[in-house]
Amino acid sequence: MKEKSMKKKPAKKEVECRCPYCEEDLILVGAPFCSACKMVIVRCTMCLTAITDKDAKTCSRCGEPLQQ
Repeated sequence: MKEKSMKKKPAKKEVECRCPYCEEDLILVGAPFCSACKMVIVRCTMCLTAITDKDAKTCSRCGEPLQQ
């Protein structure tokens, strides 16, 4: 009997929820601020990438205009 080659599914990557400013683990993942450094975390509404440039007008990842 022939053995079928089974494709392995890629391992799921664990999403690290860290502050983009101080690299501390975020306690409240959905919170708009870091409890360690008290910085407000601005996220792109399309791709949810954290925006660290305070003067940015568009997302550096997807190019979506940022809401003020």
